[in-house]
Amino acid sequence: MKKMIHFIIVVIFTISSVYAQRYDAKMLLDGKMREFIVVKPTGSVPQDGYPVVFMLHGTGQDGEIFYNNTSWKELGEIEKFITVFPNSLAYCIEEDGIMRTTFKWNNGGLQSVACPGQDIKDDVKFIRKMVDTIKATFPINASMIFVSGFSNGGQMSAKLAIEMNDVFAASTSNGAGLNDLDSGAVAHKIPVWDMMGNQDSMFLDRSGKLYIPFNDSCLAYLQKPITNYLGSLRLTNIFTKDSNAVSINYDFKESLPNDEAGFYRFTIVKGMKHVYPNGSNYPVDVTPLHWAFFKNYKKLLAIKTVLKSEPLKLYPNPAQDEIIIDTENKIYSCEIFDILGKAMLTYNNLSQNTIDISSIPTGAYLLKIITSKGMQTNKFIKN
Repeated sequence: MKKMIHFIIVVIFTISSVYAQRYDAKMLLDGKMREFIVVKPTGSVPQDGYPVVFMLHGTGQDGEIFYNNTSWKELGEIEKFITVFPNSLAYCIEEDGIMRTTFKWNNGGLQSVACPGQDIKDDVKFIRKMVDTIKATFPINASMIFVSGFSNGGQMSAKLAIEMNDVFAASTSNGAGLNDLDSGAVAHKIPVWDMMGNQDSMFLDRSGKLYIPFNDSCLAYLQKPITNYLGSLRLTNIFTKDSNAVSINYDFKESLPNDEAGFYRFTIVKGMKHVYPNGSNYPVDVTPLHWAFFKNYKKLLAIKTVLKSEPLKLYPNPAQDEIIIDTENKIYSCEIFDILGKAMLTYNNLSQNTIDISSIPTGAYLLKIITSKGMQTNKFIKN
């Protein structure tokens, strides 16, 4: 049985005979056929409409894997929310001198390893189209749309917390972090929970270490992705924590002065490798934990006031030996990245707004600064 939906784009929903409420959907977007699985619970519609949870897969995976290997659809049946398992596209990437083609979401994790000359599609646009299509097809509670992801999909859920906080009420990720290239001051804040194992190979250095410290030293070890979150959400580095034998939660709730409240939780899990914990690959199923987190923030969008950050101005641009940051805000730190995401220059506690760039080669760069108003980014050219 097929149902045609005409809503901005044509979407085909095919009801699977394997699972009564599963819909295999396809949409043609920017010349590519995009696919995603939608699972609707049985029974009556909740009074305020269905909550929706998007689950984003990791590198080399697809939505079918997370449809089968997580308990999201089963929990959705119990709690009466819709689950969505989309597919990314396949791209050529190069890591450690080896080129291969694999499925990957378009975020900083892809952009830093993508082979040149590819037509990389806009996955934020794809996810917005999915949201619009699901809203047009099912009765949805627009204040309860959430996103979770694993690995590269976790990077994507982090990116969506920055770029789609007008849609998503909260974001969670496993085995991932917020990439430098996806960082930036948000229009408004949503709660974020980032979790990884202390034996996650994606975050271990190449010196032979077998684990990330299972203590407060993990914050220094993972300073870069954590700082990206704090800067983007305009939070200080002050935290509270609670711990048990297998996990430590660090909650960052203190915002910069004169800013709206925000919340970022980082969790380090003892003995967990690079997996999405489902109860069989690790003794904890994270799905009900994430759902409980989401439900705490179901009304957040309804009461949130949007704050607009000032655009970052640089001049001259293009520049030669120095560049001036035009801002009246106090600058706490400044970093410059090349187009592959490699950090080129770092400045802390700047006493002036002029930056010496004479030591870096010609090319295009991304400048990221953390000011008293949060994190801001802009691109510039070095001649």
